[in-house]
Amino acid sequence: MKMTKKFVLAAFPLLAVMLLAGNSFGQACSGTPVVHYVGIGSSAQYNTLSYGASDALANQQANVAEGVSAYLAPTNYWFSKSAQVIDARANVNTVDAGLKISVIYDSNANCNMYVVYSADSVQGDKDYFCYGKMPTHSPAYVGIQADCYGHTTGAGSWETLNCTSGVVPGLSCNPAGALPANIQSFLVTQPLPTFNGTVQKLPPFYCGQTGNTSGKAEAGTAYCYFNVSHTDVRPEDGLYATSRALSSYNTTNGLAGMGYNQSGCGAVTTGGTGSNKLIGCPIYDSFAQNTVFYALNWALSGADPYSGATVPGYTTISLGASPIVVFVNNSDTSSLGFGKGNPGPYLFTDVNHKVLSHVFDGTDSCTGDLLSTINPTNGSFGGTIPGSGEPIQVVLREPLSGTYNTFEFTGVRTLSGSAATANGQNKITTAQWISDDESSQEADLHGNLGATFGTSGPAFNFNNGTGCPGSSASAPDGSENCGDPLYNQTQSLTSFTSCGTGVKVRAIGTGESVKAGLGSINPPHWSITDGIAYAFWGYSNFAPAATGCTGTGTSGNVACGTYKGHYLTVDAIDPLCADEGCAAEQVGTVAANNFPQCGVVQGVAGYGFPCQQIPFTNIYNGKYPLWSVLRLVSFPNVAATATVNGTVTPEGVINVIGYAQQEAAPGSAEQLSDFVPFLNSISGLPYQQGGTNPTGNLNLGVFRSHFLQSAINPNNGHVGCVSSGVFSFNGVALAGGGNSTSKTCLVDKGGDMGGSVLTVRSDADFYLDFNGSTVFGYHNPSEIYDLRQ
Repeated sequence: MKMTKKFVLAAFPLLAVMLLAGNSFGQACSGTPVVHYVGIGSSAQYNTLSYGASDALANQQANVAEGVSAYLAPTNYWFSKSAQVIDARANVNTVDAGLKISVIYDSNANCNMYVVYSADSVQGDKDYFCYGKMPTHSPAYVGIQADCYGHTTGAGSWETLNCTSGVVPGLSCNPAGALPANIQSFLVTQPLPTFNGTVQKLPPFYCGQTGNTSGKAEAGTAYCYFNVSHTDVRPEDGLYATSRALSSYNTTNGLAGMGYNQSGCGAVTTGGTGSNKLIGCPIYDSFAQNTVFYALNWALSGADPYSGATVPGYTTISLGASPIVVFVNNSDTSSLGFGKGNPGPYLFTDVNHKVLSHVFDGTDSCTGDLLSTINPTNGSFGGTIPGSGEPIQVVLREPLSGTYNTFEFTGVRTLSGSAATANGQNKITTAQWISDDESSQEADLHGNLGATFGTSGPAFNFNNGTGCPGSSASAPDGSENCGDPLYNQTQSLTSFTSCGTGVKVRAIGTGESVKAGLGSINPPHWSITDGIAYAFWGYSNFAPAATGCTGTGTSGNVACGTYKGHYLTVDAIDPLCADEGCAAEQVGTVAANNFPQCGVVQGVAGYGFPCQQIPFTNIYNGKYPLWSVLRLVSFPNVAATATVNGTVTPEGVINVIGYAQQEAAPGSAEQLSDFVPFLNSISGLPYQQGGTNPTGNLNLGVFRSHFLQSAINPNNGHVGCVSSGVFSFNGVALAGGGNSTSKTCLVDKGGDMGGSVLTVRSDADFYLDFNGSTVFGYHNPSEIYDLRQ
């Protein structure tokens, strides 16, 4: 994702101007598109959900009641890397640009259509919950309108351009050209009601709104643009991350606030006072890519903080589990450079979990800090302590990224490595150091970014015209520490360590983070030579780690001529394979710790799907520490009353997530193997809205303990799987939950970011042993809650 966010000086019109581009596709979508799916969020899910949408479309069945025609071949694919989404809530008006988008539609005149945007997890959640009050109209509108939707700059804007090749591996522009005019118009038009006479119509069926028991729109009826978000963290955790970023920072609050709410770094209060109406400070990248991120508030329930509209309900459906992979740059092949041994075997192959935390909070800043006295992969140091090594360039993500927050709470800000009493920055003494539960990637442990105690962190010393070098269009020049664009030395300004000057810098988006960590993008005045960074696993995410790839097969893994970086195991536990460094899984001369590379993703001639299957052994058994469940957020299943709008999880959402998990299963014709599918043996696809849900068997036997987060009580998702005292995780409905107190099997709630990893069976037996009992006057919970990693 490349995101360039900017303020829009005037509110965007409610209806886009009709676009003039011609329809070069004959009858395909010459009429009104029948929309099934419009989703936005996690880049880690973008490719797989695009494949799932393609499968859902190809299996589309007719539904006369909804005006849906059966699939008509051929499938049409259109892609762009420059899509835009506007947040048009009152006094916000910011635009996210540079987003990937897949538009997939069939050849009916009123075509069936699926749309997938790639952005970021928390942005996806924010855009799903982004609603405003209806404008004045006669007769009066009932319900709420989506205030986040596709944005156009007019003639020549992204939606009028020809299809961009190479966006989703294995899917080609078909045909090459511009989108039909009706699709262009849909993509950049804010949804509003229409009328039959004086009767207001319900939203399109893809919004999942059923109206009241008479089928009429009510105050809660949501006229959606996005009907689903894609997130690496639960929405409750995403809202917590937003609140944390927009809360005041000081060294005594244990970094519970990051300080991006202060006017000194450019935060703007809109339409009132208080942090709930802030547009947070602009957070720029450090690599002259002109990308910027704003922290914008949103709500899970009740009134939107900007527009005052009551936001719609939500449910989540789990897609699968994905590891975060820590990787280093190969360019420095000196005796203690991270690239020593390139292209393998490498000197640096593993990192101790506690040392990893210290590298990213700034405690440790030298490559030698990762090595033990006798390195098990290289005996060249003869059993001696090898030395400080080279300074590390640490690459962070933006603080609302789902990747950032998963890594923050599984790799840095954990209870492991903490003291009996939490030690914050204000408690550092000659006898004790900061503890992990009080630390963060945002920590500035040398006080290089603040003028006084209590005001030291990336939210301070911003590029706000007071002398911090660099700007929104350029990178810091390395002459001094900067909060924005971030350039934070990880040593004292007056006393450096023997390895020299290490720094922490910022990348925005997975694509930029991977390229920056590999040293493939560098600003004019400094460079990444011993970089360390992290990203969710994905063949496409780590394709930039190798070039010159060749092979003799037709699918699977390939060897490459150049490896720009390699990954590290954590506590000798591999994120991808059973053995350290995937040594047994690599092909030919590929050395351990080089990223597996898929022939079709690398564009090797003659190669197609499937990619090599990644076993994910240490995700299945829960031993690898850095992972999260990927989820979709959509409308819940809520029964209508005479005065309350009912909702259902839309059929497009159910079908896309069902087919996407099939795509990730072993044996799939288009298998990317980017994550562990949450369910296997899924049957009953395609799903018809209001019909019988597809079912599957639980494929992931571990979970993270849930906890109270953003005022939402925890639910691990297992209690709903018991019937007559017996748990069953087979034949589970692929369905969203409701807003009632009843619990749906494998639909969870509350936070789980950094929760302790437990087995599903242990939680089931906990319920059978303790639920409902009172011991020593204390009532036991129904599941194992509030345990942290």
